[in-house]
Amino acid sequence: MLQIRGCAAGYPGNTVFKDLSLSLEPGETLTVVGPSGCGKTTLLYLAAGLLAPQRGTVVLDQQPLTAGDRRIGLVLQQYGLFPWFNVVQNVALGLRLHGIGRTERTSAARSALQAVGVSQLARRYIGTLSGGEQQRVAIARTWAMQPQLLLMDEPFSALDALTRESLQDLLRSLLQRRLIATILVTHSIEEALLIGSRVAVMHGQPARLTFFDNPVAGNRSEALRSSAAFFNAVAALRQLFAELLHA
Repeated sequence: MLQIRGCAAGYPGNTVFKDLSLSLEPGETLTVVGPSGCGKTTLLYLAAGLLAPQRGTVVLDQQPLTAGDRRIGLVLQQYGLFPWFNVVQNVALGLRLHGIGRTERTSAARSALQAVGVSQLARRYIGTLSGGEQQRVAIARTWAMQPQLLLMDEPFSALDALTRESLQDLLRSLLQRRLIATILVTHSIEEALLIGSRVAVMHGQPARLTFFDNPVAGNRSEALRSSAAFFNAVAALRQLFAELLHA
């Protein structure tokens, strides 16, 4: 379980959070929407142990977080892949840095590539891949680490609409396979509802979270995107978003 308790956090001259509390259970996915600059990425850095709270505590399974904690998987909009490595080497890199032997890490990397549907790309180099393929590789690299907490910062925003939908479906499928606590930051209300078992709107300064009861949470139907229930949920979340931003 991730627990953020009474945290103040920010940067010199900029208090982003004054009193932030949040808990996240294994298997639970929290999607966070909010305007640019409101603190969404800061929340991820706090949850990843990359930003120390000025006050309060951040723990995962009752253990404090530190930068580079192997229990944390972080997927960014910019894929962070190395062009001088091939795909399987990129996916295995995190395991290598944590001292996992070559045979074990290569096996884990190939298994992760299969899980995200790009095992055929194992020997290709990053520069030969499309944006969607690169993001699948970035997800596979994190998946191979078997994290307890998955943090994603607008991972699909740079992709075209069809590729984005394909990767949203992939992520939903992956998250059904493992009990991973997940926070996904997005600008897309539709994406927040498709993926999140819980949805939160970040707003205000200092920032705070207002939670929205996702009426389509757990609906894995292929027809969800075109359903009346989904359109109604989008309209309701959009209305809440507008009300909070103009309050």
